[in-house]
Amino acid sequence: MPELIHIVLVKLKPSVRSDESAFSTFVTKCNELGTYPSLQPLLTEFKWAEPVYADRTKGFNWALYSRFRHREDYEKYRDDEGHRTFVKEVMSPALDEIMAYDLEV
Repeated sequence: MPELIHIVLVKLKPSVRSDESAFSTFVTKCNELGTYPSLQPLLTEFKWAEPVYADRTKGFNWALYSRFRHREDYEKYRDDEGHRTFVKEVMSPALDEIMAYDLEV
């Protein structure tokens, strides 16, 4: 059974990115997502980061790389209430655009 990689690219609102305190709080909340007890057992890798080469990102300035043992674990993560709340309360208010890309390896 192939593993699943879930990549999310985000264009943060300028007001979030330019305010050091707001960005720091946002980063903390993003990293906390990977420690949720309901999600932690599903993840084999979980990393948020800014781009290394910003000139190639077409404005996307924040990303998530996560890895799951298989598609079923990803689907549990995707449908988890804590994850859905995070997307609604943390991600959505902070972003201008989002793109997700999932692949099996």
